Amino acid sequence: MERSLEENPTDRRGGWAPVVEKVASIGSVLAIILVFYNFMSAYLCFFGTECTPDAEQITTYRVTAVATVVLVVVAFGSALRNRRRWTLFWHGLVAVAAAAALILFAVPQIRWDDPRPLPQVRTFENGEQCYTGGTGFCQGG
Repeated sequence: MERSLEENPTDRRGGWAPVVEKVASIGSVLAIILVFYNFMSAYLCFFGTECTPDAEQITTYRVTAVATVVLVVVAFGSALRNRRRWTLFWHGLVAVAAAAALILFAVPQIRWDDPRPLPQVRTFENGEQCYTGGTGFCQGG
């Protein structure tokens, strides 16, 4: 007695869906590793030299970031479609790791500090301080 998909339409384990899910899952993990490798090649310097990423490394990050997001979404969507709870947990972990990697290993680095320079302070003989930027007392510094 043969069993076909027509008898049980909710059975979706056959076909290309599991293969797509596995390829997307492995690809997303590899993409996270590539994001880290690109970050290290852009910012790993020795002996006090200043490292700045070039245009190729920035482009590589952007392409890899988009590929990572697409692979994570495909893997997660495929697991949802196939109703696989345990693989959903795995894909959730990979999605969190991918989000963290894309933020932490961004090229160029994300600036968490304020890039504006701090105002310069001048102290007068009477002890009053004058900040650059201009006030009624201190016109333009």
